[in-house]
Amino acid sequence: MSLSPSMTFFDSKQTTRLLARLASAGVIPTPILEPATNQTATLSGKTFVITGALPGVSRDHAKAMILSAGGKVVGSVSTKTNYLLAGSDAGSKLAKANDIGVPVIDFLTLQTMLGNTPQPQPSVSRPRP
Repeated sequence: MSLSPSMTFFDSKQTTRLLARLASAGVIPTPILEPATNQTATLSGKTFVITGALPGVSRDHAKAMILSAGGKVVGSVSTKTNYLLAGSDAGSKLAKANDIGVPVIDFLTLQTMLGNTPQPQPSVSRPRP
């Protein structure tokens, strides 16, 4: 059995030293997100709005996660929005989502929807009628 070129590259001592030097300089590798395929399109047809400060991840990264799973990210909440991804300090978008009945999820819930984090159980809040 032969190793793929990427396995050979990442298993080499030179690469390990290079990655260690990059890490000590503050460079954090980010995985390349592939475009959605039929097999990975878990959010296909779903529209998201992102607001607030997400824990440990930028909004751009959350957007890339949604897009890579076939979802769509828009800038404002409407009745066509399927989910509002809300972090801390969410403002008027959160209020509007609650007013029009858009489900509000947190980043943990998004990860669970993507199959990344099964535990602990996520929270989904729905506005009260």
